[in-house]
Amino acid sequence: LPETIRRRKPGLLGTDDPWSAEEAEVLIIDELSLGLAPGVVQNLLGHVDTLRAAGQTMIIVEQSLNVALAVSDRAIFLEKGQVRFEGSADELARRDDLARAVFLGREGG
Repeated sequence: LPETIRRRKPGLLGTDDPWSAEEAEVLIIDELSLGLAPGVVQNLLGHVDTLRAAGQTMIIVEQSLNVALAVSDRAIFLEKGQVRFEGSADELARRDDLARAVFLGREGG
């Protein structure tokens, strides 16, 4: 990945940058839903689903557990810089202790 980053010029997709998501080996998305209206988030999730169906590899950093679970096959749950969970998104969805930690700010199991 570091070599790929050095080869690419920094920029944002959808600007004058000459490369796009179709060319990326790994697409990194940071905070897909942060500060956006629900309709915009749903639109973006549709694009993520399209890329996912086409086999695009993505790393998505997302604080919204619901959004993260909607688009993920695998998940890594971090709390205060520590890995609390690593596994399938389905398994994470079943972890009530982690969901409580996210939504209520309490220590999970």
